[in-house]
Amino acid sequence: MLICLICKSSYLDLYMGGQFGKYQCKNCGYVGNLVLDKYKKTKKK
Repeated sequence: MLICLICKSSYLDLYMGGQFGKYQCKNCGYVGNLVLDKYKKTKKK
């Protein structure tokens, strides 16, 4: 799960179709290639 550095939102989309390797946050408008990648923990059976 990708998370915005500024507002910690997960509403990210590829900026300009991913042509430049940047992301755009739909919540705060941040545009950049630095985002957080967070993994969800799952329960083991």
